[in-house]
Amino acid sequence: MSHKSTFIAVFAALVLLCSAYGADRAFFVTMGPQLLINTESTTKSAPSPLLFTIGAGMKIPDSSQISFEPAITFFSTYYLWDGNNALPAEIENRTASVFAFMCDVPVVYTWKTSKQHQFEIGGGLAILARFAILAGNVSASDTGTSGSASDDVSEINSWFWQNARYLYPEITGSWLYTVSSRLQVGFTPRIYIPFGSLTNGRGLDGMIVQIGAKALFR
Repeated sequence: MSHKSTFIAVFAALVLLCSAYGADRAFFVTMGPQLLINTESTTKSAPSPLLFTIGAGMKIPDSSQISFEPAITFFSTYYLWDGNNALPAEIENRTASVFAFMCDVPVVYTWKTSKQHQFEIGGGLAILARFAILAGNVSASDTGTSGSASDDVSEINSWFWQNARYLYPEITGSWLYTVSSRLQVGFTPRIYIPFGSLTNGRGLDGMIVQIGAKALFR
C-alpha cells in the first residue's frame, strides 16, 4: 500500500468511527496561527513561516472523560527544492504552492473545574498530507535545481512521502468556556513532533506549533 493510500485509508476509518457513535458526539472548528520550524532558514529558504490554519473535527464519544478527537486542519505555503530537501520558501524564491492537510487522531482526557470551565489534554499520531503544484507565475519549463521547475515540484512531492516525513506524534490540549448547553468556546494549543526528521538526523526541522481558537457544538 502506498503512503497516499495509507492516508486515504486512515481518513476512511475516521469517517466510520464518527458514524459508529451515533448521537454521542460533538463537532468543533478551529482556526489560528501556526509556526512551521525550518532549521535551514539561513540558506535561500524562508525563515520559519507563520501560517494561518483552519480545521474541523469531532469529539467521540462526547459524554466520556476519555474520547477521540479526530480532526483535519488545512494550511498552505510556498516551497522550493534545494537538491536534497524540500524547504519553505519566500515568495521570490518559490517553486511550488503546497496545500497541506493535518489528519489528527488524538486520545483526549477531559475534566471540568466548574460548570463553566473545561480542560482537555491528550496525545496521539497525526498524518501530514502535503500536495505541491507549480506556484503562480512559475512556468513548468523554468530552470530548476533538478532541471526544470516541473521536475522540482515532482521532487518535492516525492520528498513529502519519503522516510516517514508525514508522521507526526502530537500533544494537544484545550480550555473551553461553556456558553450554553450547545456551545463551548476557548483555545487549543497543539505541538506536532516531526518523526521523519528525528529519525533521519534533521532534528526538529518541520516541527509544528499551533495555537487556535476553538468552538465546540453539540
